[in-house]
Amino acid sequence: MKKLLVVGIIILLVGMSIPTTGINIENKSLRVRELEVFSESIDMKAKKIVNLKKHNNLEYLSKDGIKINDEGWHPDIAGDLEGQFLAGFEITLGESNWAPAFWYSPDGITWEESGCYPETTGAMYPDVDSNNHAFFATFGIPPEHNRAEQWLIIADDPMTIFGVSFDWSLYGFDDFNSMSISCHSHPEFSNYGGMACTGYNGYSGDIDGCPFIFYPTETGDGTIEWLFTSGCLNADFAIDEITGMSYAVYDHETDADLLVRKDNFGIYDEDGHHPYIGAYYLGLTIFKFSKPSVEAYNDSVVIVAEVEDNIDCYYSNNGGITSHYTSVVESATNPEVISNWDGDTFVCSYIKGGNLYRSISIDGGATWIDEEQIKDNIEDYNLGKSPDGIYAIWTDDGVYFDKVYSETKPDMKIISIKGLIGVTATIKNVGDAPATDINWTMKVNGGKLDLIDKTKYGKEDYLEVGQELPVKSGIILGFGKIKVIVSVTCEQGASDEEDMSGMQVFFLSLL
Repeated sequence: MKKLLVVGIIILLVGMSIPTTGINIENKSLRVRELEVFSESIDMKAKKIVNLKKHNNLEYLSKDGIKINDEGWHPDIAGDLEGQFLAGFEITLGESNWAPAFWYSPDGITWEESGCYPETTGAMYPDVDSNNHAFFATFGIPPEHNRAEQWLIIADDPMTIFGVSFDWSLYGFDDFNSMSISCHSHPEFSNYGGMACTGYNGYSGDIDGCPFIFYPTETGDGTIEWLFTSGCLNADFAIDEITGMSYAVYDHETDADLLVRKDNFGIYDEDGHHPYIGAYYLGLTIFKFSKPSVEAYNDSVVIVAEVEDNIDCYYSNNGGITSHYTSVVESATNPEVISNWDGDTFVCSYIKGGNLYRSISIDGGATWIDEEQIKDNIEDYNLGKSPDGIYAIWTDDGVYFDKVYSETKPDMKIISIKGLIGVTATIKNVGDAPATDINWTMKVNGGKLDLIDKTKYGKEDYLEVGQELPVKSGIILGFGKIKVIVSVTCEQGASDEEDMSGMQVFFLSLL
């Protein structure tokens, strides 16, 4: 059985300054002092899956979404590039016990139970994510169950998932709460990304609410790291798939501000660890921030949190080096932020008046628009994404699932290239959203002695869904074989290029 190397690195938090609109990490990051490094071997205990029951082809409910199961609490959802989904939530086992169960869908409509672990009774708040290799999930077991366990669920085949447990009791760690996982698509399957949480640190002191992170090292073993402070309550974690930077965010029992830790998950240092970059506070000091949620994409970092019964946002376009403050919505709770698959839209959801709403930002969190009520009478929920949009999972009289934001984009296609007197190409928007600022180019080259060399450019301001745009070269004179290349792009990034060969006979273009 493979051994897991447990490495504890204590980062001492000293000299912290409180910013109002952000802080420069490079110049004002926390001074750190590395204490003694410890390592021990620990078994990775794979647990056999236990399938309690199966449900197939559940009825789609047009009003309430898709009902996954008749019971469940604290759900979470993740999608992948193939349009598959994995859901996790707690179910009851007997009269007084509960444990996380996981359900799989190949398409978001048909759901089957992947399995449940009866030996994890008492575990709560499963968190789910995916990368290019597999689905992964995590959860912890509260201290009242006298088991200092933190779990990693691995699902490269969602119907044969297995779990790995880490028993930290020998090291004085316990009470892992608010487990959050974020995946990163490294070439190595074993490097799934990382996890953040709060917990009890009895290893370096009698500390409750210590901010932890976990991740696999370069060798495939694992490390546990923590910031030497106490009182943290809730954690969230995001890895920027483009830059490799990670952001762990924690709120605090008494401190008004949020604690943000940044690491570089894109590289390893000489010890095979991801380099720690720094930690900093975000907040206004006079108002308490709580229940943070973080998302990051290509150096855009968006953090939302409850502030005085409102939802506010810190956003950055330079990887958190500087941050700016804005409001999302008033009189709301339980924020969750997630980006779409391409990272150009952030979706923030929240509970307002007992109902679930969402707003979107297309400028990296600076402004929030298009508020929409998406579900009634929500108890608890979470968001996940797929290439075609953002999805929610929530509890009511069971566990439900539905899309809450559609990813609509133009798709430019060159559907035909024809010749006669000159060349005519037809461009069509085959996507599901209008295209703007369309630019096209047509090149015709060849003929005897390569004397035919004609290029035509054009621009169209707007192309509706399904609308066609004919583009023409004009009259071409010459003789011999020719090649036509047509390309098109639009402001939204959709593009296409097609070519065709033919014969030019004086003024006739025969394709």
